[in-house]
Amino acid sequence: MDRTQRLRELFDSEARDSLAQLAAGALRVERGEGGPDLVAALFRAAHTVKGGARLLGLDGAAGAAERIEQALAPHRHGQPPPSLGVELLRLVDELRDAIWPPSPTTPTASDFGVAQPFDRPRPTIRVQPDRIDALVGLVAEAARAAAHLARGPSGAATTAQAREVAGLVAAAEAAVLRLRLLPMGAMFDDLRLAVRDAAAADGKLAELVTVGGDVEADAGVVDAAAEIVLQLVRNAVAHGLERPDERAAAGKPTVGKVEVALRQAGGWVELRVADDGRGVDEAAIRRRAAVLGHHAGAVGELLFLPGLSTRERADDLGGQGIGLDIVRARARAAGGDVRVTWVRGAGTTFLARLPVSALYERLIVGRVGGALVGLTVDAVAEVVAGARDGTLLFDSEPEEVSVLTVPLGPLFAPSRLADRGWIAPDGRVGVVLSLRGRSAAEVRF
Repeated sequence: MDRTQRLRELFDSEARDSLAQLAAGALRVERGEGGPDLVAALFRAAHTVKGGARLLGLDGAAGAAERIEQALAPHRHGQPPPSLGVELLRLVDELRDAIWPPSPTTPTASDFGVAQPFDRPRPTIRVQPDRIDALVGLVAEAARAAAHLARGPSGAATTAQAREVAGLVAAAEAAVLRLRLLPMGAMFDDLRLAVRDAAAADGKLAELVTVGGDVEADAGVVDAAAEIVLQLVRNAVAHGLERPDERAAAGKPTVGKVEVALRQAGGWVELRVADDGRGVDEAAIRRRAAVLGHHAGAVGELLFLPGLSTRERADDLGGQGIGLDIVRARARAAGGDVRVTWVRGAGTTFLARLPVSALYERLIVGRVGGALVGLTVDAVAEVVAGARDGTLLFDSEPEEVSVLTVPLGPLFAPSRLADRGWIAPDGRVGVVLSLRGRSAAEVRF
């Protein structure tokens, strides 16, 4: 499979998701639902399709996506009228036909929204992600039961056969989990093309340096990482790197450098995107934020405001006020986050952290009043001995575990404190406390 085919398949997959979002959003607008947040989400979806279409040279699709942006733009800060929903549905159909033209003859797979391959692909087995997830859950449950059997009713070791079964099931669990893992380096080729094209469109020279392509993560995490890194790379070219004459005047090489580095740190994947450009113009960021009504806050947070851009002209690379807000939203939706540092005149670095697995969570686990509870590791600021008011008090010393968590079923009453749980090796059910909107907890025992 050549690079063009890989890019087209990635674009088709992303475009289908974006068009589904646009169609569903248009129906909501037509019903009088939603406000600026919905319009902003639809604008981002159209902008994503436009960027991918430009990259592939699909000018018709890019133009259709831009017309959706133009229809949405006047309503980004107000309540959209229901008539906009009707117009959006028409434009979505236009965009779909521009990406996958309808066949004038015998219907084919492409007429039903399935992209045709450029050549005959190598044989593969495609498995729905939810089926893999179900298998992971079953094997994890079998591993728990096997481990309990191997310990025996009194906790003493039982027969060698039982221990052997427990070992085999544990190995099967590890193998099943690997089914979900994909190498993340596959995104690098596409990034090189994106850097080259973005730099050429902006009159700049740029090279991409990549590190850590052998890092693996869940397929869903890889997809999120690809979107995040692509947006950060485009941002580095559009806002970070200077033009050759500016770099020469500053004593820098005329070719700017963008580095993408991946590494695994425990249960997390760290994505670092750094450039050797101009850094962040703090005064310009504060001026733009003030225009949007934000007169205070750290510059590192203001950068992620929706609608903020310091680019003077709007084009395919920037200026639409769309970019870093998408990055943060995508990272948080995947269970991670992103932060930024910079040195004025020397460059900017974005660091995003995503969980390796979307299924397993690292928890601080203990008992509170006899109930088994857990907190995500990132939600715990400190674990210390001794009780004190205003802290979470465990009955005994807590431990850190990696467990398969699932949503709480209908037998549990809805609660703002817990929305998911796990099964401990001894068969007891634990719940994960939610600290959304609260500061990191101090755990005492």
